[in-house]
Amino acid sequence: MKTGRNIILGIVLLFIACACSSEEDVKRVAIDTVQPTDTVWICTGSGATRFHSNEKCEGMLKCTKAIKQVTRAEAEAKRRTYCQKCYR
Repeated sequence: MKTGRNIILGIVLLFIACACSSEEDVKRVAIDTVQPTDTVWICTGSGATRFHSNEKCEGMLKCTKAIKQVTRAEAEAKRRTYCQKCYR
């Protein structure tokens, strides 16, 4: 009987997860359309390696330091590469 409940619970949780995500959550920007003067977001932590299209990106969740808005050129000068969750 527990197995049946677990299966139903799993289906319900999957349904909730799908209902909560929207197309906008996964909307990615074409990286070749981002100019060097365009604004991007970075985490100022020493281990951060990516720049993001917005400060709410899933990739920013681990940031323990400040989140800063900079230009793409500034981010790349800091050896940041584009986030593959934000950009395609």
